[in-house]
Amino acid sequence: MGDARDSQKTDDATGGQAWETADSTELMPRPSIGVAERRNDLRRRVHDRRGWYEDRCRRQSGRRTGAESRGGRSSAPDFGESQVGQGFLGGCGGNADVDRAIVSSLNYNPSISQTGSPPNGFGVTRPYDFTLSNIDVTLTGDSFTVRATVDNPITYQVRTDLGPSGQVSIESSSDDDISQGNYKQVAGDLTPDMSDLNGRPPREEFWARDLTIRHELFHCTEGRDFARDGVNRAETWLNNQSANNIQGVQDFLSVIPERVAAVRRANMTYPGREERAYGDGAPHYRARAEEIRSKGDDEEFGE
Repeated sequence: MGDARDSQKTDDATGGQAWETADSTELMPRPSIGVAERRNDLRRRVHDRRGWYEDRCRRQSGRRTGAESRGGRSSAPDFGESQVGQGFLGGCGGNADVDRAIVSSLNYNPSISQTGSPPNGFGVTRPYDFTLSNIDVTLTGDSFTVRATVDNPITYQVRTDLGPSGQVSIESSSDDDISQGNYKQVAGDLTPDMSDLNGRPPREEFWARDLTIRHELFHCTEGRDFARDGVNRAETWLNNQSANNIQGVQDFLSVIPERVAAVRRANMTYPGREERAYGDGAPHYRARAEEIRSKGDDEEFGE
């Protein structure tokens, strides 16, 4: 992979693009794939629901099918947590060609967990998984009431032992891998270089796994806040749209995940995201390095 300190563009296993740095990789899947799949899924749900609802309208108007005349009964398909409310065509006999306002309420449901395949660098953050659930669309008067949840499972992972170039992890100033013979190298490797991304430590032979976890969690929580703002913006955008049938509402909903991802992506560009994350970790790296140096100068480590 070359020098682990260099920033480089890579591709993940699904074909998405990623920017990889010494500590983290922001994996960004190609939005067109996920959007198309979500749009097709919503269309399938709407098609099934429309068939049920039109059948209901026929039964209400006395136009029963042979099965219904024999006592058969139609019921709405089970969509699990996602449903489309009644009246999506303006009600039985309603006007489906009238533009109606959309009144939406979007809930953001993020989660953060350490899981997934090991990174090529020291750590990786995988934040761009946005999907809709709990979808409910109801025609209320002259508007569509829309409720949905934007699910965003954010995952991160770090190396379990050695760094990408075989670096040894130093978990504290009392780590057994520190000796009188190497303490200066250890302290130097963990001292933040403020001229490099606002505090990236050299980590030539030694690294700190626990502080790398802190680095990745910084990306997770900061990106989560940007995504939350993205959901708020998406809700405002949706409330400024109008539709004359459920197809129009569905088309708007299908692009919500990518609109949220776009806000996060715009605020998590390189090098800014790394400068903020390294800046957050710099005092902790510096404190550990200084304590190691102080102990070594006092000859507190074994040979």
